[in-house]
Amino acid sequence: MSSTTRRFANYPGAKEAPADSFAYEFQMGTNPVLRGWSMVIAGSLVSNSSHLQKFFWENAGFSKPKHIPGLEKEVAILNPTVIPLSDGTSQSAPGVEPDLFPAQPADLPGRYYSAADYHSLYSSGAVTPLQVAETLLALVSPPSKYADAWRWIKPDLVLASAKASTARWESGKPLGLLDGVPYGVKDDVNVAGYVTTTGLKVDPAIPYLTTTATVSEDPVLRMEEAGAIMIGKLHMHECGMDTTGCNPRAGTPTNWFNKSYYPGGSSSGPASTMGAGLVPITIGTDAGGSMRIPPAFNGVYGLKTSHNRLCVMNSSTCITGPMAGTVSDLTLAFRTMAVADPGNPTTSLFAPSIPPSPSQKKYIGICDPWLAAATPPVRATIDSIISHLETTLGYECVPISLPHLALGVQAHAATCLSEGAGHAHERVKGTGRHPLSLMNYPNRLYASVGSQTPATEFLSYGQLRAVIMRHLAHLYEQYPGMIILSPTTPIPGWKKTPGDEAYGFSDGNMTMLNLTYVWLANMAGCPAVSCPAGYVDPEIGEGKLPVGVMGMAEWGGEEACLSFARDVEGYVNGVYEGGRRRPEEWADVIGEVIKGRSANGDGKVSGATGETFKMTYDWEPYKEACHRVYVEEKQSLRKLHAYLKNNHGFEPSLRGLHHRLQQWNFPAKHNPAYKNEALVARIKELWETNHQMRDMITILTDEGFDIQEREINRIRQKNRWLLRLDSDSDDSPISEGDGEENQEDSTTTPNFEPVTPSAALADLDFTQAQAEAFQEARKRALAADAEEKRVAKKRRRWLKGRAGLPADPPGPPRFPSELSLTECKAVLSMDTAVYKDVRAKFRKICEVEGIVKKTIAGPQKWEAVKLQLVRESMHLRGVFWDQLNMEQKNLALDLICSDVTKGIRSEGSRMMLHEARNILGLNPKMGREVRSHFQKILAEDHFKGKIVAGEEHWNELVRRWLAESEVLGPVATSLNELDPQYAKKKKAVQCIASDAMKRFRDAELRGTLGRMLAQRLEGEEEDDGQDAHGETDHDAGGNGNTTMDVQAQAQAQDFTSAPLHVSSPAPSYTTTPTPAQASTPTQPYRPPTAIYFRLNPASTVTGLPGMWIATLTARSVEELRSKAASKSPGALCMAVDGIVRDGLGGEVPIPIPGNTELEAYLEHTAEVHGPPTFSVQLINVP
Repeated sequence: MSSTTRRFANYPGAKEAPADSFAYEFQMGTNPVLRGWSMVIAGSLVSNSSHLQKFFWENAGFSKPKHIPGLEKEVAILNPTVIPLSDGTSQSAPGVEPDLFPAQPADLPGRYYSAADYHSLYSSGAVTPLQVAETLLALVSPPSKYADAWRWIKPDLVLASAKASTARWESGKPLGLLDGVPYGVKDDVNVAGYVTTTGLKVDPAIPYLTTTATVSEDPVLRMEEAGAIMIGKLHMHECGMDTTGCNPRAGTPTNWFNKSYYPGGSSSGPASTMGAGLVPITIGTDAGGSMRIPPAFNGVYGLKTSHNRLCVMNSSTCITGPMAGTVSDLTLAFRTMAVADPGNPTTSLFAPSIPPSPSQKKYIGICDPWLAAATPPVRATIDSIISHLETTLGYECVPISLPHLALGVQAHAATCLSEGAGHAHERVKGTGRHPLSLMNYPNRLYASVGSQTPATEFLSYGQLRAVIMRHLAHLYEQYPGMIILSPTTPIPGWKKTPGDEAYGFSDGNMTMLNLTYVWLANMAGCPAVSCPAGYVDPEIGEGKLPVGVMGMAEWGGEEACLSFARDVEGYVNGVYEGGRRRPEEWADVIGEVIKGRSANGDGKVSGATGETFKMTYDWEPYKEACHRVYVEEKQSLRKLHAYLKNNHGFEPSLRGLHHRLQQWNFPAKHNPAYKNEALVARIKELWETNHQMRDMITILTDEGFDIQEREINRIRQKNRWLLRLDSDSDDSPISEGDGEENQEDSTTTPNFEPVTPSAALADLDFTQAQAEAFQEARKRALAADAEEKRVAKKRRRWLKGRAGLPADPPGPPRFPSELSLTECKAVLSMDTAVYKDVRAKFRKICEVEGIVKKTIAGPQKWEAVKLQLVRESMHLRGVFWDQLNMEQKNLALDLICSDVTKGIRSEGSRMMLHEARNILGLNPKMGREVRSHFQKILAEDHFKGKIVAGEEHWNELVRRWLAESEVLGPVATSLNELDPQYAKKKKAVQCIASDAMKRFRDAELRGTLGRMLAQRLEGEEEDDGQDAHGETDHDAGGNGNTTMDVQAQAQAQDFTSAPLHVSSPAPSYTTTPTPAQASTPTQPYRPPTAIYFRLNPASTVTGLPGMWIATLTARSVEELRSKAASKSPGALCMAVDGIVRDGLGGEVPIPIPGNTELEAYLEHTAEVHGPPTFSVQLINVP
């Protein structure tokens, strides 16, 4: 199917790049080459000097892309995920049945074993998966020469999987072609039961390097579900930050074709072990050719998929995907992994990739200036491939032009290094360690240089990406199904230099050369495949070097890449002189299994050395201890595991331990936490003292209770010990007979309770009109006073409105202190993360130096600590290295530092809400009652804010609240200055009152409470049932009740004691319609509308997917907000924007404040046949 008829999400739009962008001539870089001690010194100096970092950053050409003429007009694409959508037909994904993947002929030269070979042997009973696993464990474990590719191996997990597969085969119920087939996984891909170290040397003090993954990445899960056996995790270039595979601290795998060359990176281990024939399939990652350059150097295949096709990663360039020894296995692995999780909002949207039709015209796109960068041996190999494809297989070669090839590779490299610097910070978060301290010297240099990329430059890389993607879309529309052909890399291999294994090395020029072709697929998000294309003579060492050819297809065209790979494989196997080759030390795994079985004669399998290989644990010595701890002492599985490790030095996997307990027929543990009376009593005690969930878990764990968060949730829900309640809930406990499903924490947004009007309203001291007149008069006086002070420069300007008064007119600061913190951040080029880091650093400095205020410290000491801050902050060193605008920079830093000391001074005077409740002896339920009581008083007073009301009137309202409240009555009577707790209690009362007032004002500002109060005062008989737009607003029951804004309901929380009421009774489906209802025309039935949600960057909610799907039935903003907030329990939806495409690949957000705007937006999306997509701002509610 051509791109002109296919449907895509996030399609960039076809637009040919300007003609002046096509000029290209490869030029080698001028970066210094660093080895040995020069590498150590440079890595240390550069990582601690912003001046040197900027020099290297500029020298690499990373600032050049932003100078492209006209680039500032482009809409940046920061994530190249383009999703091919289903065309609505029933066309299914291509299958993975065994007959679709026949084994290669047995006499084929250079033949690699495939999944079909293992399947055939298992089917015949000649070999079992367990025998294969045991043989492989011997081959990949020290002292085997093949062990240098493997980072982590857990024999108990391997053998457990192998035994399960063997049992399936013996029972005649294999899961499919991959059942029992061995594979490996790169060290930066999460696998349950394994640590993910990304090629770093393990530091026990860093949780990132010692924490075992509990969930596998989706591609690994799909392989596990197919029955494949994961042998272990494989080495990689440290942090994936170069293309050699040289890793001095964790280990460098061997290139078995020629040991004088590196295996390539960053997927060095997967490519090395496949090149040696140990496993037919591996899983890796690719941010800059990492699944194509190593396969090219090791004579195997790698498929870089469309961006985010198989799993979503925190990167704009990196994907996870398969590598394999044959095209058949590469196809099988891809199709297996491409079965998306229906719950994943991104991968589940991808339509299946469909193989091209045999009748479809085949195009090869050739960019001659680009190919000219290849070395002569590589170019000759590629030319032979092109000739064969054109003359024998009917491909039509079309000349194409590609824009900004030189600047594109620089933008891609800078993007990768910038993201790598960000990941370095994530690894040491919370440890106090320097982000670069875990890395070797070359990567310290790379990451520190990457950290110098400004946001404006990063944005220009996204703008360049947009130009490139639109041009590619133009080419694919012009030549449907075209494969853009190039070498995988311009060189046949990267030569080793003696001594590099000591400290590593940096050769940025060779790195950029190696990236010449691979970067384009990463930057644009397109799929690409690398295939062995031939072999050339080496410059050093023994053994010919493989050469890779690469084909890149349009988004979603993985099957087109695989079809191209099959054509190349046919050429190498059948046409190329000598055919496919294997290295001299290729491992015949199946031969070893059969040989070992025959030698033993008893069915046992020997390892590579011929000796019987045993990797199973001897469990019997630990059975008695396990029974005592697990059964008699009733300890958890995790505590039993820790006991065996600490007391016996025995450390099996949790899964293996659980499996062994089942084999011993130990009784299963069913001890619900809610039956533990001591635990329940302790949770109640913690709830009574207003502890949050995270604090409860910490305290209970420290006290020896073995409990998870979900179990605490059940106990609290069962007993109604909640911080907030649903609108239709009360505080009574759930009975013992209630179902388990009712014991989970509620995810419904809190609402107001409908109650009868309060009798107090009849005795108001003054009318609403009188109150409003008084408030307007006070507001005019405040406005006059504020303006007088502004003109006289006796107050700072107001950037935002306050007390109902508007913000001051925009303009430059009139005096230094008027510079806002937001403006300070802009002056110092700080994003939020850097800003927080700088504040934290300065706070620590102030604590050490005892500084609480600038004037107290004195000018000399103040300047000294600011200078210390600049020295400790890599970002500030870079900012102040540039001597421009120094006066403004110094002022901005001074204001930020002053604000930090202000926070230090005010820290002791702050009181948190839970602290106030504890001081007054209130539990959460009582806190809700007193809050709703005070909010009722505020509503009756027509309260508009403390500034408007005045301090005296505010205190009068508080005194009235204390006098009327049954809960706070005892507190009020005990409030006297002789009480040692007087000051704290007084402050606690004000804290709770202020919180209630803030919630009240937040809801009122959205208009909801004002409408409710008007209905309450005017009476239901005056309500004409229409909103401001003349549209009748019914609730779900259809009885004319006013439907309150869900967001305002949540903001106001649960007025459970005496809430402001809705002026109509609860919905009834049997109530006779009012005349207003009867006159309302019946709305035509509309089927539910499928919509997309995605999280607005301003949201405070975390842990949600980038996009999710919901259905809209009532087509109202209330329902829309409710659907969005329900994704995160307890969240509020603060804003909704509808996303409209601008026709150029960009997006325009349209605010959706009401039903009218929502209806217009939905009609627009229906007309343009685009999916309704809403950007929602969700915030956490404390």
